[in-house]
Amino acid sequence: MIKKTLILIIGIGVGFLGILQWRSYEEVRNLAVRGSQSDIDHEIAILITTNQSLRDQLADLEKQKTELSSSYLVNQRIQENFDKAQILAGQVAVEGEGISISLKITPTLAELTDLLNEIAQLGAEAIAINGVRLTNQTAGISAFNNELVFNGEVLSLPLRLDAIGNAFILKEGVDKTDSTLQNIRQRSAQGDVETLTVEKIIKI
Repeated sequence: MIKKTLILIIGIGVGFLGILQWRSYEEVRNLAVRGSQSDIDHEIAILITTNQSLRDQLADLEKQKTELSSSYLVNQRIQENFDKAQILAGQVAVEGEGISISLKITPTLAELTDLLNEIAQLGAEAIAINGVRLTNQTAGISAFNNELVFNGEVLSLPLRLDAIGNAFILKEGVDKTDSTLQNIRQRSAQGDVETLTVEKIIKI
């Protein structure tokens, strides 16, 4: 809406300036047949004043254009920050590419915490554990009787971690030899740890 208003204002201003400039040009052409030198001097003075007015109006239009553009960019930045805050708070569904990790063995609390931190540092926009979104409103992760508890529920196997973000960067990061996921893989049986890249993950 702001862009359309800006284009309309500039269009009207340019059209108005064009008409005035054309009239000024016609008046200059007719100066020779209008009378005495004093009349010509008077006409020239009027034209100079008119041209200065046109330049002032053009400068004012340019100023309005700049102010409207700045206002649009500020509003756009505010909206982007608001959208990001909603995503982090888990208030909106998130959809996009990412990775899915399946664990058939229970990691320690320290391992799971480190793994989640590593995924977040790799640029994940959203993370879910067994389909439950990890946000600042979830109850957190704890250990009880050799079991992991997340958001008040015991985590059952297989444990699934979904993360939305750049799939290549996420998978490359968790598959590094010194990553937490690799430490879990080294002490587990073959097939107990799987990492998949996915085209689309939806979390609520």
